[in-house]
Amino acid sequence: MDINIELEEMRQQVSLLKEKLDRQELVNDKMLRKTMKTKISSLKMQQYTEYFSTLFVITIGSVIFKAMGCSWSFVIGTILYMSVCAVATFIMHRNLNRDDTANGDLLTVAKHAKKLKKDYHDWFYFAIPSIILWLAWFGYEQYQIYNDMKMALGVFIGALIGGAIGGTIGLLMHRKAKNTLNDIIEQIEE
Repeated sequence: MDINIELEEMRQQVSLLKEKLDRQELVNDKMLRKTMKTKISSLKMQQYTEYFSTLFVITIGSVIFKAMGCSWSFVIGTILYMSVCAVATFIMHRNLNRDDTANGDLLTVAKHAKKLKKDYHDWFYFAIPSIILWLAWFGYEQYQIYNDMKMALGVFIGALIGGAIGGTIGLLMHRKAKNTLNDIIEQIEE
């Protein structure tokens, strides 16, 4: 009889431990999903900042470039370049923009995060050469406008300083996004 009572007590203890473990896993899952939502929200905010920057260059920048005397081909080329950047940003982020991303399968979220991280890395192979070409075109435009190397060089150096500031901000945003993606991937894989 004592053995049956002890066995029943052990079953109850095992049952209690299972319930506690299930609750703990549920709490951990909720905390992980909350963290994912926060990190994905951070990436979305960065995406919207990129869209705002693109819209600013397309609208205000185009007016400024035309007022400076730049050709229509340069202004339209800049608009097309910025439009390509906006579309690429949308395409890269599309999988993480789904409403069910943080609520769905965590392995799928990790897969999307890894893809976005790779896309961010690969984007530099397009962005850096295209920015160099755009700056060269801008320098040529300035030389055509002023027909004076000193004046064109002064405007171009000002543009390079502005570009260095913008590039630094862009690199910091890029690094922050990659770190956020690394955090997402690491937390899911743990």
